[in-house]
Amino acid sequence: MSKVRWVHIKNETIRDPSITANDFCLLVYLKWFSFNGKERTEFDIDNGHAKFYTGIKDNKTIKKSYLSLYEHGYICIPVHDHIIQSRALQIKLNNAKLHSESGFTRLPSTLLYMIRDSALSQQELRILYYLESRINRPTKAFCYPSRELICSELGIKSPKTISTAKKSLVSRGLLKVEEHKIGTTLQYDEEDRLIRTKFNNHYYVQIDKMLEYYG
Repeated sequence: MSKVRWVHIKNETIRDPSITANDFCLLVYLKWFSFNGKERTEFDIDNGHAKFYTGIKDNKTIKKSYLSLYEHGYICIPVHDHIIQSRALQIKLNNAKLHSESGFTRLPSTLLYMIRDSALSQQELRILYYLESRINRPTKAFCYPSRELICSELGIKSPKTISTAKKSLVSRGLLKVEEHKIGTTLQYDEEDRLIRTKFNNHYYVQIDKMLEYYG
């Protein structure tokens, strides 16, 4: 049984629309790997190991994410083709970029095991982090952002992407969704009941279910 670590990501990073789901997943992996008894900012990784735990299968695709993290200031050393092919990579995290006083969100490292086992996608990982970042624990156990807000803050073009990820997460027990009716046209039905026309989902992130999964 592997030891569970909690991977802390600052909320501004979770809601950074300039990075993709692959970029975000790679950053979660680097933060996970950086902790070895204590948090490190400089360390070496095996690129094959990184691909294994991020679900990014080929060098070309993962290179794009390394370069994106470098261009957006999350890592300090650019990654070139010859370095990718040699497998061993030197990583230096940008401590100033990754630390903030505005808050962090933590989720268990078992989510990376799920990605490794093709039981979770990179987009689903990011959406879980996003929803958890919106929950004001311990005061509340749920959040209720609109699909439009989620798309805007995560740089997702189609609301259908959110719906598909939501259904997948619910089916795996990682997310519970309760539908709440809000808003009205101030019209009434034949039984004189107010007609509700808008819905606002309440999202409950199921951390206990995540902790049940071990690599």
